[in-house]
Amino acid sequence: MRRKNGTLTRMIFVTCFLALCALVFGAVGVTLVKKELRTRSFKPVQAVITKSRIGVNTSGDSTTYYPDIQFEYTVDGTRYTTGTYRIVRISSSGRSGKERIVRRYPVGAKVQAWYDPEESSVAVLDRSISFLPLIFLGIGIIVLCVIIGMWVVYLIRGGVGARPGESRLFSFGARGAGGVAQHGAAGAERVVELEPHRGLGSQIRSPAGVLAFALLWNAIAFPVPFLLLFGDNPPPLIFRILLCVFPVAGVGLLVYAGCLLLAYLKVSRPHIFVSKQPLRLGDRFRLAFRQRAKSAADVKGIKLRLVCREVARYTVGTDSRTVTHDVFTQEHEICGSRHVLPGKEVEGELELQIPPDSMHTFKASNNQIVWLIEVDAEIRNWPDFKETYELLVAPVRAPAARA
Repeated sequence: MRRKNGTLTRMIFVTCFLALCALVFGAVGVTLVKKELRTRSFKPVQAVITKSRIGVNTSGDSTTYYPDIQFEYTVDGTRYTTGTYRIVRISSSGRSGKERIVRRYPVGAKVQAWYDPEESSVAVLDRSISFLPLIFLGIGIIVLCVIIGMWVVYLIRGGVGARPGESRLFSFGARGAGGVAQHGAAGAERVVELEPHRGLGSQIRSPAGVLAFALLWNAIAFPVPFLLLFGDNPPPLIFRILLCVFPVAGVGLLVYAGCLLLAYLKVSRPHIFVSKQPLRLGDRFRLAFRQRAKSAADVKGIKLRLVCREVARYTVGTDSRTVTHDVFTQEHEICGSRHVLPGKEVEGELELQIPPDSMHTFKASNNQIVWLIEVDAEIRNWPDFKETYELLVAPVRAPAARA
């Protein structure tokens, strides 16, 4: 208990520190974005370039460059002079880009500028959204993703007590204390707790995997259309409509990840024990299921499926695709409809058999044959809990040669 409380304390401390970093970077990014978006309300005005050169900033051993351009314009009979190329000045090490900007605005050229109708002395030549605010926003989003990922992992693993994959003593048919027997207890036998499957294609059911992909998708799907739609040369209408599809898909991914996470907030990840590992083709084995409710849950039913799945990954052009085919499926019900109180467990045991005429576990870089135990817990008025565990099935031993 002390260890769990210590972990929670560290989580809260790290979360507060990272949240402060995310807040600082996010606040700077939002402030700069609002400042650049405000230029969209500026009014056009004719201007004349009076100075056009590359500005240089030197600090220690580093040198950065920026377009140093001044121009004159007149508003309501008053002449103004300013050196603001863009409302947010960016100084970076790339000189060639600044040279192209300076060539576009030679001294004496008449160009269109935009001035602030509320403060006529403020004017710019470029109203497009720059990448600098998006960098600050991106850093803030990445730090926020780290915080969310930390808590997702913490919440998912919060209900797991023993290390999966380790051999331990267990009493089939026992109740209380999770059915775990003490060392040397009568009726106890050596069993193995299965590990969740994390092979090809398994990420679509992993809350952490889906959430990471959703956040990465949205980190790209929102800023890129934002830059294109609010630039000085927005794309055609049909292209703008197509650009909106990507943020909508990103929102859908976030909703899907949220549903997966909600399921883990209601119930813990199950403990699944098997009487032996690895199994061999034709072997019979016993399986025990334990799942704890984190809060009150109306369980409609829990089903387990024994599945032999073929997974193949191949490349078409630049796209990588993964296809799956279930060679064998056998479904069993662990429990029916019931109300489970917080902290209580749903328990069940099965006796299963690996078909003797099936294929053993096989794993290569792009092709796999995997044996799985799929858990499907239906919860009333709540997202269903789904998790997959991997069985190791070895080939049948060759008969011993006769003397």
